[in-house]
Amino acid sequence: MKVKLLVILISVLFISCQNDDEQNDTEQNNDVQTEAIEGSWNLKHVYGGFSPVNIDYTFGDVKWTFNESNRNVVIENNVLTTGPEDIHAGLDSGIYSFEIQLENDLQTLYIDSVEIGTILISGDNLDIDNGLALDGFVNKGK
Repeated sequence: MKVKLLVILISVLFISCQNDDEQNDTEQNNDVQTEAIEGSWNLKHVYGGFSPVNIDYTFGDVKWTFNESNRNVVIENNVLTTGPEDIHAGLDSGIYSFEIQLENDLQTLYIDSVEIGTILISGDNLDIDNGLALDGFVNKGK
């Protein structure tokens, strides 16, 4: 139940993380470029929403490690508080399946078959946008 609640909460978030692994510059020959997501990403900052939040995370509090070869993401959620920091940190620690689908020229991330949002990788930032620009949240990584 808590996992479902966290999946729902994360679906109303924009997520940006920092990649702490080197990125592979080669591109795949298919429509979806998933190699760029390969590696580890750390949640840095969350802000936004109707009741504005502005939360900084310490490097290592929330880490997502994507493995393209087995299509799994390992999530390490080390947030110990029960307040907003925990609510906006996303999924619990665990191993989840993931896929990226091309939809209307946008890459959409699914975790355990649940749509999380469209992704954009720019440099060392990963943005996951659920499309709720007016009332969503923005999580920044650096």
